[in-house]
Amino acid sequence: MERAWQLERRGSAKGAAPGTLSVTDDDDLDRLSKPILTRRKDFIDKEEEARKSPNRVLYFRRNADYDRLIEVCSRKLAENPRNVRALLIRASSNLKKGALEPSLADYKAVLQLEPRNVDALYYRGTVYEKLGRLDEAISDFTAVLTLDPNHIKASYARGACRNLKGDFASAIGEFDV
Repeated sequence: MERAWQLERRGSAKGAAPGTLSVTDDDDLDRLSKPILTRRKDFIDKEEEARKSPNRVLYFRRNADYDRLIEVCSRKLAENPRNVRALLIRASSNLKKGALEPSLADYKAVLQLEPRNVDALYYRGTVYEKLGRLDEAISDFTAVLTLDPNHIKASYARGACRNLKGDFASAIGEFDV
């Protein structure tokens, strides 16, 4: 309850609508969405020995807890369905889990709120590509390149889709950077 009050107070103090999130909010989304650097358990007692060996790794990267992240984003979206940041993080988490349809729905929702969102367009295109909907993927990648002509990933992805469709001449043109 106190957290909700702080969020509302911060939002109104910045001139934003109460309950909306800003980029500077120190909420759970930042903490949950970052990979974690974890000390390997088998080196806890042998840290000095491990440091001496150049081929041993003391730490490993553990991915974020995508299920928990999706749950937190869903809760934030229940409070504010226009929270673009929560939609993008939930879409990305679903995509990383391989849940393509929920990811696609979230990217579509972002684009209804912000039609010129380059990240949403690009990642929706990647979802379409994974679903085998190559014409829609090419359309999204083209839209990304219209908004940001230097978006190398979109150019490469559009070329890959054209290659899958058998349009080799256009695909080769995409790869000439």
